Amino acid sequence: MSGRRIRLQAVGPKFQEDNQWESDHGLRIGRLKSLEVVLNERSISRRHAEIVPAEQGWIACDLGSTNGTFLNGVRLGRTGQPVRAGDRLQCGKVILTVEPVMEDPLDFSETPCGNIQVQATTRQSLQEAAHQLAMEVTRSSQPGEQLLSFMRAGRYHDSAESIDEIFSRSLQETVTSLGAKRGAVVLIDNKTGKLNLRSIYPAKSGSAPQRFFSRRLARRCFGSGQSLLGARAISDPELLQTDSVNGTFMNSIICALLRSPRRHLGILHLDRGSGDEPFTRADLCRADAYAANLSLAFESAQQLQEKQQVMFIQTVIAFSQVIELRDPYTAGHAQRVTDYALMLAEAMRLSETDHELLRIGVPLHDIGKIGIDDAILRKTERLTIEEVEHMKSHTVKGAALIQTLPGLDIVLPIVRNHHERWDGCGYPDQLAQDKIPLLARLMAVVDTFDAMTTDRPYRAGLPIDKALAEIESGAGSQFDPECAHAFVDMRPVIERHLGQKRALSQTDLEAANIP
Repeated sequence: MSGRRIRLQAVGPKFQEDNQWESDHGLRIGRLKSLEVVLNERSISRRHAEIVPAEQGWIACDLGSTNGTFLNGVRLGRTGQPVRAGDRLQCGKVILTVEPVMEDPLDFSETPCGNIQVQATTRQSLQEAAHQLAMEVTRSSQPGEQLLSFMRAGRYHDSAESIDEIFSRSLQETVTSLGAKRGAVVLIDNKTGKLNLRSIYPAKSGSAPQRFFSRRLARRCFGSGQSLLGARAISDPELLQTDSVNGTFMNSIICALLRSPRRHLGILHLDRGSGDEPFTRADLCRADAYAANLSLAFESAQQLQEKQQVMFIQTVIAFSQVIELRDPYTAGHAQRVTDYALMLAEAMRLSETDHELLRIGVPLHDIGKIGIDDAILRKTERLTIEEVEHMKSHTVKGAALIQTLPGLDIVLPIVRNHHERWDGCGYPDQLAQDKIPLLARLMAVVDTFDAMTTDRPYRAGLPIDKALAEIESGAGSQFDPECAHAFVDMRPVIERHLGQKRALSQTDLEAANIP
């Protein structure tokens, strides 16, 4: 990306000409002061969107914002879409235009990608791909074999026991059917934006350095949203020998886009060596059909995995609620704190991703109390210093338990660090200020508020106004000031919420006394 830069210009009466940002390594947009593009506008999330360099230009993507990011009116996801000079990027209520810098560096023109020349592109729906494949089959000298190959590649989708097995079996059938030398499935990591190798065929062997796919062409395929056919543009035999994969040169490459109606998933990468006939445009269409079919299977399997994960998480949360019953004085604490946490996250305009992490993590924040002695957990008097130290260990015990449960490591900061303090005097890690994960800082506020407003055997719960005054006085020492002030400002919402809870409880009591 040497010499390539991007420039954004804010549009509107609120912005002057100096509201312009330029970079050669990327621009992150949001309300945080640590970002390159800071927009002090309530419709903007703390971390809203970013534009990052790609092999042939720039890609814009959303970072889980509350109000969304739109490129020329089309909503973006985390995988992103390529941008060009003149495009309009809308973040919340703010419009940013992509300004040209030098020659238009954002043009995805048909130019060599490294020393690979793009020869053809395609992007078909699954129905279009199937129709195109059917047309190719009718013109083939072996139509039955081609059709059987396509069917064989899809038959594993229902019988495979894992997503990796789907990729492995389908990739082997695809490589064989299209006469490729090698094949690879490369998937996007939505957190990092990188394309990572997931499956290869044939399996790698030996210890020699190996390269299983063209990163330049794969990135271009993913960024442009089109399946690509590429051929080596360099013909120097000596140079060819220095650029090999498993000792065989990549002479012809197909990058077929793995995609669903919702998002781009990755790349199906196929190649042939210097001694093989290059792929044809018909091969590209066939590969695109295979990619569309494989994408459908991957999405279905992933959705099933996600459903199973949700069921597992719900089971763990139900288990934690049973644990809560060991302490009769904290019954309902997890649900109340979850309600407060989600209300505060909404007030702070946190992303939907953060909301989801709170829905999972907050009910589990005290799961470590499973390792606390009943004599301490059920004690009605104030705890001794030694007992307090033992009680503090529930954060570490909970984190250790969470780490053993697949898929729950994402809420580890909530479980481990919700008793840290802004001034660094909390536990277990004595983290301070921004080093404490944001959701743990939020949790510290709502967890303390519920503890203060709940009756204990040795004291009555505080009224709402006194508890909020305590939260406000602790801003900047015990609590993150932003979280504390946002929670105090929620007083009308909190009072309304608690009023509704009390009304529902009274209704339940009256119903229970009906003869």
